[in-house]
Amino acid sequence: MNNEVVIGVKRISVFFYLLISLIFVLFGILMLIEGKWLGLLPVVFFGLGCFIFLKQLFSDQKLIISKEGLTDKTGTIPKLGFIPKEDILSMNADDWFVYFELANKEQYLAKSKAVQSMQNLNEKFVGTGFTISIRHLKVKKKKLIQILTEYGYPIGHEGKQ
Repeated sequence: MNNEVVIGVKRISVFFYLLISLIFVLFGILMLIEGKWLGLLPVVFFGLGCFIFLKQLFSDQKLIISKEGLTDKTGTIPKLGFIPKEDILSMNADDWFVYFELANKEQYLAKSKAVQSMQNLNEKFVGTGFTISIRHLKVKKKKLIQILTEYGYPIGHEGKQ
């Protein structure tokens, strides 16, 4: 077993979302040209999406798994960064996310307002505060669970908590 496993992001899926966002921005601009102020909504919303997807397309996003812990560099908003293995109390996975409970939760929440906001939304909708999106990673869920198990992470059942 290697000291660490580095899992990158599927850039083709990020490019696809960028393309879709650009199309909606163009439709919004056409609506604005025709005098329909409702076109401002897709321009702003999908324009922000374009910015996020462009940033993701050209950034060095990855998930690093090691015996010492996980390093989450998978998103555009500030993420949790390095999480020591001993801080991870439990983990579960579905097709979209790895959900996990952390000891010292306050330490991670103090990293940024964005992390706090995401944690609050995750807590409300999925029952656990911290997630890592696996949908755009260059690994299937089953393989990711196998890697996490091999490295000794506390994986529970598959599926939402």
